[in-house]
Amino acid sequence: MESIIIDIRAAGESLIQTIRSRRTAWKADELADLLAMSQKHILKLAKDQRIPSYRLGGAVRFDPGAVANWLEEKHVG
Repeated sequence: MESIIIDIRAAGESLIQTIRSRRTAWKADELADLLAMSQKHILKLAKDQRIPSYRLGGAVRFDPGAVANWLEEKHVG
């Protein structure tokens, strides 16, 4: 299984703060836009349990705090 490393140095802590400050769950397309990834890739990561997510009915959602913590763990440098 390939390792996922996200370098957030360019965006600084503002990316994590933006994600963490949201009061509602992120949708896959919203998170994909923010992380400059495709929605398909975000959903694959969720399916493979490589990014924290949960299902609400048939929809995949992303808890802001869990995603921010995940990004901090993946931070390089």
